[in-house]
Amino acid sequence: MKSNIAHYLLVFFALGSALAFYILAGKLEAIPENQIASTNKHSARHKEQITSVNIGSSGDDKIINTDNGTASQTTNIEQQEKRVENTLKQLESKNLSKKISAILTLTRSSPNDALNILYQKLDVINDEPGTEIILTLGIAALANKPEVLTNDDLIYMYARSENGEVKEKAARVLSQRGDDSLLGDHIREIEDRMQNASDQDRVRDIVELGNLQSKLAIPAIVSNLNSENEFIRIKALSAISKSGNEEEVEIVRPLFQDKSTAVRERAEDVLDILQKRGMRKPASTDTQKALTPQIEYGVVLKQQ
Repeated sequence: MKSNIAHYLLVFFALGSALAFYILAGKLEAIPENQIASTNKHSARHKEQITSVNIGSSGDDKIINTDNGTASQTTNIEQQEKRVENTLKQLESKNLSKKISAILTLTRSSPNDALNILYQKLDVINDEPGTEIILTLGIAALANKPEVLTNDDLIYMYARSENGEVKEKAARVLSQRGDDSLLGDHIREIEDRMQNASDQDRVRDIVELGNLQSKLAIPAIVSNLNSENEFIRIKALSAISKSGNEEEVEIVRPLFQDKSTAVRERAEDVLDILQKRGMRKPASTDTQKALTPQIEYGVVLKQQ
């Protein structure tokens, strides 16, 4: 009887131990699941916070910056278009100074629009006083923009215009770019014109040859040193001083014996200029200095 009781107690204890172990094992397994769930939940919140921070401080900023940049760019374009529009309106003014200021501004802010204006002005050069000034200054201002004012544009303007100043400017700019074809044509035109020209017109032509500041013009200028007109001889000397260098010294020396005191004095001045220049080309043929619109603008205003 005692052995049976002991047997039952042993079985009951074993069953109790197994049940306790089972419960304990279940609790132990439940803890990691809770921890994992909690960790996952924390991780999700952390990720959400990171995402929120990134969007708030990085993503949105970039979007906002991009939007601001686009808006700013759009505003700048609109402002630029407005400025160009206002500048174009100035070109319709009857005030020549405003027109000159407008074309020079346009060559800087909107070169292609400036070129279009120059083409338009070619058609009205004989109808609108001062148009030749706008054309010459516009060509000079675009001289260093061959991608805008191309060599073909210069050749067309030279052929299209009958104005000597416009032709001269187009020829000089093309020569500055290394092509003397227009310059040679222009000099020949002037030579042909001088054959039957009055003294007044001859003086104008000599001045124009001097303004070319090219060695190519020297022969056409020298032919005027034998003129009976004292003023023509003086103007020819002045033209040589602009276009020549030390090579022309011997051409000038005979004028030291000229019967005119004014011619002799001018010859001495020119000789000094040529000797100081030496064998260099005139400064204007190898720099942009002579084509600077502001310089010529000052001369233009004095002539008005």
